[in-house]
Amino acid sequence: KHFAANEAYFHILLFSYNLINWFKRLCLPKEFQNMTLRTLGARFLLIPSELVKSGGNRKILKLPANFLYKDAFEYAIKKIEKLKT
Repeated sequence: KHFAANEAYFHILLFSYNLINWFKRLCLPKEFQNMTLRTLGARFLLIPSELVKSGGNRKILKLPANFLYKDAFEYAIKKIEKLKT
């Protein structure tokens, strides 16, 4: 019983590790690819922003004007969009 739960937990951890590494390789600029998850979270996720409606169902994420990593953030978004097609 515990073995199966531990095995499932291990597979979830392994999947999330691989998912993050693929994201780093496929979507981030070279200088960001070797950063730790903690650093990436601080630079890309823990930022003040606002999600605003822009007509219809379209929504826009407004980033702060002084956001240091705006170019890298937009680069990642464009790469993600390319992967979706």
